[in-house]
Amino acid sequence: MKYEKIIAPTVTEIFETRMQNSILSGELQVGERLPSERMLAEEMGISKSAVHLGMSNLAKNGFIRIDPRQGAYVANWEEFGNLETLTALLKTNVLKLDPQDIRSLILMREALENEAMRVFARKHSTKDILQLRSLALDLRNGAHRNPPLKLEDQAELAFRFTHYIFLHSGNMFSTLVLNSFKPFTLRLWEEWIRSIGADSAADYLEQTALALKEGNASKAIGIVHRYNEELLTGLSAAGTFTPGVS
Repeated sequence: MKYEKIIAPTVTEIFETRMQNSILSGELQVGERLPSERMLAEEMGISKSAVHLGMSNLAKNGFIRIDPRQGAYVANWEEFGNLETLTALLKTNVLKLDPQDIRSLILMREALENEAMRVFARKHSTKDILQLRSLALDLRNGAHRNPPLKLEDQAELAFRFTHYIFLHSGNMFSTLVLNSFKPFTLRLWEEWIRSIGADSAADYLEQTALALKEGNASKAIGIVHRYNEELLTGLSAAGTFTPGVS
């Protein structure tokens, strides 16, 4: 077996993460002018080239706005952000989402999932259904092993179930969007499995797979919607939610 080198985060990546976290936490306010790249480099003890690249990436990801004549400012990322902004948000351990934020994200993902299920229900093969049921069984059996499968690994199996449906529905772009949701989705699955148990979560996957086997997309969509509503109820009671940490 060939083992690849472990590559530590670069100075630029560490700089970007620190700046991004300061923006998301509110330490840096929207519209606030940032120090020059030279000053940032001096204060943080890193090279100006690392700062320059990091600032360019932060601008590309919607977190800062650069005016060549006047300097860099904290951007209103909610208004001007993009898919890369969303991906960064879903990985963060700083941003706190309130119940409405969580509902908005879940409903957006659910809309994509509904379309994927409609297509999958029409064009699936026997092999596809066997794969979905195998993932449900792996989740159930993993919870009863000694030692049991870790919660994050159980959540990974649940994500793979949804990912399989997306991938085999044939819409590359929906699958890429789902992948950008992965940290957020894994956190949701962890909370769900923690609250209802792996057996109930496996039941949900199994019921969804059987509905898709029947070609009954409406039934599968209804199961997913019920799961999402129950999850939202539990998360609303818990208060804020941090996407990137468990």
